[in-house]
Amino acid sequence: MDGVARVRAGSWRMTASEPSTKTLNLIFFAPIAVGARVRLVHVLQRGGGLFGSSEGSVFPMPIVVDESTGVVYCYSTLQPLICPEPLGFVGGSGCEVARTEVGRVRACVVGSQAGDLSVLCTTLVVDLDPTT
Repeated sequence: MDGVARVRAGSWRMTASEPSTKTLNLIFFAPIAVGARVRLVHVLQRGGGLFGSSEGSVFPMPIVVDESTGVVYCYSTLQPLICPEPLGFVGGSGCEVARTEVGRVRACVVGSQAGDLSVLCTTLVVDLDPTT
């Protein structure tokens, strides 16, 4: 696969019959309109190199894809590891999709704090589809 791991929509399924609500406290800027469809991509990052862990760990915040605009929001350490079109990961990054969830934004609050080191954050409330 040409050195890029691909993100597949619907690669993980929930068993609930009704939508559940997930609140994400993100330490990155993700101003997504209320009512927009989003895909939450949870990333598994495996250690690399000779002594890297083969098990890896799931990154604490998902990549958020605004399905209506195609804009991808993520934490800054993941940004250089992402290939934007089609959405995937740079070969050799050790990243792969742990699971995906799809839903609709119920609420979005963005905040910032100026100073020597600016802080951007987002609280995103998503009603997850029962079939994702």
